[in-house]
Formats: sequence, structure tokens, C-alpha cells
Amino acid sequence: MCVCVCVCVLGIGSGISFVYDGQHKFNIITLYSTNSAERERARVERSRVNSKLFVQEEDGTGSGRYSVAPQFQEVFRSVNGFIYVANAETQTAIREDEYAQISAVVQPVFGPPSRPLLVLSCVSRDGETQRKSACVSVAHQLQLNLLPNPWMVQDVVAESLSGLLEGITWLLRHSGLRVS
Repeated sequence: MCVCVCVCVLGIGSGISFVYDGQHKFNIITLYSTNSAERERARVERSRVNSKLFVQEEDGTGSGRYSVAPQFQEVFRSVNGFIYVANAETQTAIREDEYAQISAVVQPVFGPPSRPLLVLSCVSRDGETQRKSACVSVAHQLQLNLLPNPWMVQDVVAESLSGLLEGITWLLRHSGLRVS
């Protein structure tokens, strides 16, 4: 799982520039929760990844709250929108930690609640629909209706990137760009 943010900031994550529809240039920086070896180990062991993007704070109820780690706060202040990648092959009722992390990123201290959030509901390959959560299920699991930001969940196939362009189009439109 990773959080991607639109706007390139040097030195953190990996950045890439795109030209959309031959006319709109935008930058994406990808911030990963941890390195690829740790993410792969957590995937194989079906365990939790301890994200370096966040600091977990106990709230007394047994479930933790998150705040953005100090070294990433300026990055989140400078973005126009967010992309969150959710594993749609995971079956879960409520994704409390993921919701808490998304909530930490979209806090008003980092910018206005008008910044859009695109959630990519990802499966590895085409044809894995039996394990895929529908967009509506992912939206419910992430409790997106509780966020003040505009949001959309888009099904994406990682192998072919099917569905990604539709999500990027939505994100750019809601970030204030005029796209056709």
C-alpha cells in the first residue's frame, strides 16, 4: 500500500511527470509506507506494515490515531490532491488503520478540505474478480463518507493499469484543471 500525492517535492519518494491528454503536465510523487522488502515480507506473512510516514498515537481506546511524521508534513502541505492505493484482494470489514492514516493526511492543518482523494481499489491481474472488493465495499471499509474531502474509488488492475486513466481524469478535474 502506498500514498501518492500530486506535486513533486525533491528528495522524498520517487517522482514522475505526466502529460495528460497532450496538454496538462502534472507531477506525482509516490510515498511508500516502507521499503519494498518490508512490504513484501508483510504481504507474505499477512502481517501489518509499520509505516514510516506516520507516527501512531494511542488514544486510550485500544485503537491508535495517526499523525503525519514531521519529515513528511511539508510534503502534505504542498499537494493539490491525493491518491491512495487499497488492496482490493483483502477481505476485511473495516480498515481502521487505513482510515486513520488517510484522515491524518487530509487534516485541515495541511490544506483545505477541497483537495480530492482518489482511492485506487487494486487487484493484481485481470480475472481476479472473485477476490476483488467492489468499489462500494472499499469506500465503506475505508469510511470515506466521514471525510470532508471529495473522494472517488476506482477499480484498477495493477498488471494492465486498466481503470487508472479514469481515476487520474477525475483527480485532475477535482484539482481544478480543465480536462476533456
